[in-house]
Amino acid sequence: MALTSIASVASPADAKQEAATEAPLATYESIIARLDAGASLDVADAKTLGWAAQALTRVEGAARLDGGRLIAILDRTMNEVLRAGLADGASFFAGLLVEELIRAGRAADVDAQVAECVRSLEAKHAKSVPFALTKLHRAHRLLGEFDRLEEIDARCAAALGPLENCPVDDVWTRAQWFGLLEERIHLAECLGLPDRMRFWIEQARAAASGLDHERFAVQHRNLRLMEIDAATAAGDQAAAFDAIERAEAAGDPPAALRFRRAIASTRTGSDPRAFDPTTFIDILRRALSDESLLAENRAQARIRLASSLLGTAAYEDVARLVDSALESTPNGIANPIELLGFRVEAMLHLDTPVEALTAATDSLHEAIVDRIEKFSRSRTLDTGSGPLYFPTVRTAYASWIDATLRLDPEHGVERAIELLLAGQESGTFARRVDARCASVGAIRTGVLHRDEGLVLFLPATRRTGHAFAIDVDGVAHAPIPDSSDLAKACAALFERACERPPREDDGTVKASETRAIQSLQQTLGSALFPAPIARRMERWKRVVICGADSIGTVPYEACIVGNDALGRSHGVRVVGSLPVAAFLAARSRPGGTRRSAVFFANRPARSFADNDPRVVPFDVDPLRIERLATVLDADTFVGAEASASALRGFDGRGAAVQVIVAHGTIDDERLRPVVLACAGESRDAASFSTDDAEASRPAGTVVIAACGAASGPRRAGDDGLHLFSGALLFAGARTVVIAVGPADLQASLRLIEDIAPSLRAGTSVAEAMRAARARLTTEVRFDHPYYWSQLQVIGADE
Repeated sequence: MALTSIASVASPADAKQEAATEAPLATYESIIARLDAGASLDVADAKTLGWAAQALTRVEGAARLDGGRLIAILDRTMNEVLRAGLADGASFFAGLLVEELIRAGRAADVDAQVAECVRSLEAKHAKSVPFALTKLHRAHRLLGEFDRLEEIDARCAAALGPLENCPVDDVWTRAQWFGLLEERIHLAECLGLPDRMRFWIEQARAAASGLDHERFAVQHRNLRLMEIDAATAAGDQAAAFDAIERAEAAGDPPAALRFRRAIASTRTGSDPRAFDPTTFIDILRRALSDESLLAENRAQARIRLASSLLGTAAYEDVARLVDSALESTPNGIANPIELLGFRVEAMLHLDTPVEALTAATDSLHEAIVDRIEKFSRSRTLDTGSGPLYFPTVRTAYASWIDATLRLDPEHGVERAIELLLAGQESGTFARRVDARCASVGAIRTGVLHRDEGLVLFLPATRRTGHAFAIDVDGVAHAPIPDSSDLAKACAALFERACERPPREDDGTVKASETRAIQSLQQTLGSALFPAPIARRMERWKRVVICGADSIGTVPYEACIVGNDALGRSHGVRVVGSLPVAAFLAARSRPGGTRRSAVFFANRPARSFADNDPRVVPFDVDPLRIERLATVLDADTFVGAEASASALRGFDGRGAAVQVIVAHGTIDDERLRPVVLACAGESRDAASFSTDDAEASRPAGTVVIAACGAASGPRRAGDDGLHLFSGALLFAGARTVVIAVGPADLQASLRLIEDIAPSLRAGTSVAEAMRAARARLTTEVRFDHPYYWSQLQVIGADE
């Protein structure tokens, strides 16, 4: 029997299809009765059965069958059409079955049902397997089962390969190709990876080029809507509104576009076409009453409405909305963590009795722990963000901290830190090395040295965040501004003081500019290190900083805390997460069996200048290089010898120090874009990339004086493994000293030469850098953050 598809039916309805659509339940029961009496099912009857079952899923309101009855109908239909040879149709009904199981809250049944369909299709019609895999992928995504997505995503990726070169006129294969790509786009959105989301959208656009039949209008509509979502997730306001206008011109559903315009307006800032809060709330209310709104969008609308009402202090309305959403929304479609967080926040403002607040806080705690456990089981999937750092989760976690501090003032702070530590153990770096740090006591013994303290941040997305100061005497806590305000302050200081060189030729700065920069330094210092934290820091010589990565590149060293910039008053080092910090501190120190190395890539491949005119040769006195090499007991690689292949081939195991002075540049085609411009025949051959760094063999301390070497896409709470410094730490280094912005050559060399004896002796890198900064800034020529605040110490310390 030929294997055909329900989707291949001609668009004009025949008599049987019309009857099945008008009286679907009667048609279905009539065919099933004949089958139960022993009749066989031919292709025509199988299609009619499928039309009837599909029509039953489209019935809304009171006339809709109850979940159990509809699930049984879809299950029987899926198996009957598969036995009749309609394999494509079986995979289609597997998808409908998944949606009904989720709607009914029967999450445990999803995997078995769809997996059975996949097995049957593999045996009878392998061409339809990708469609069923797509549905299985979607099920686990909607259920929040990220640990299973690693396996399913790998199968989806494998299934994509044979589809890439399918003929344009093979619309069924192209539809499956598009479906797989669509799922990966949604997964990238869930995991907070807008760049990857946009990459898959480009692939999906190629897949959709062959889907010009009217039956596949939904694929084109979905692609347009995903373009809007991707631009919104990336914070690209102009692209989001342009995509909305294209979708409106194509006649896409007004309800979905109103919803997306409202979300884009609130997430990307002000715009002439943006909505004021009252209009936004009205749009969300109307969206929830629109039956055509997809389940995922309906769940998002509930969450956004609750968030907006919190902003208007309508706490009783929020509590009612959250309770109704939790009761009516199947597990996994709505985000229960955020909804539970909104309920706790509303209760805090409503002076709810202790018993009710405790119960709500415990429910939120269980949801957070469940999210952490799911991430922990995913061993290799590059999640992009730590489980507590998703925008949809951070605010809820902050609500849990507020409630915990109110309910348990004595122990609430340590409980909050320990839950954060559990979340940090699920970061990508931590999972790959199985790093652990489960308690405040473990921080004191496994991370901190004598005379050293730690400041731990958890900025929120909309409300006040938290800062914790930890040392041998205890823990101090203080609120900090929300992430958006901090991000603006960080960006302002970074642009004014770290990215922009002094205006005068002699390096001096006008008095007005100096005052403006100092004002920014004090503003950011007061925000990140409020009085209770700053008072605790006065007794420390060195400070470890963790957790502010959710607000972007932070110039900690330039912040004024007390009477001086932090980088001159304290030895400062930054860690991606505390479990990773403990792991690095326990890593064995190099035994000194190999000589160190100094790489001066002062003659980069000329092809680099084609893309970045700032990549030009630079001259350094050879005697200066030789003196540095002598202090470090190092081999030198200069000019043509400082090639990418030499860097890749250098075995740093047993070497105390590795110094690299080069131009840093960006390769936008790489997922991890930072590369060092070395010597070589071509740009590709001369590029030492972040991936190369992860495959290298460093040990001890690696110093990289290269513009923007520490830059890259920020993934909140994810250990920094995707950055150049994280790759080197993962590969074997204990400490990385690296430029976070433009690196002035002369100032960088002065700092490196100053700390070289300490690097060779294995003493504190952070303290050596503090002393070097203090000495450098005694010269007027270098008394500007642009010169002394760029090199940041990351990782462990001696």
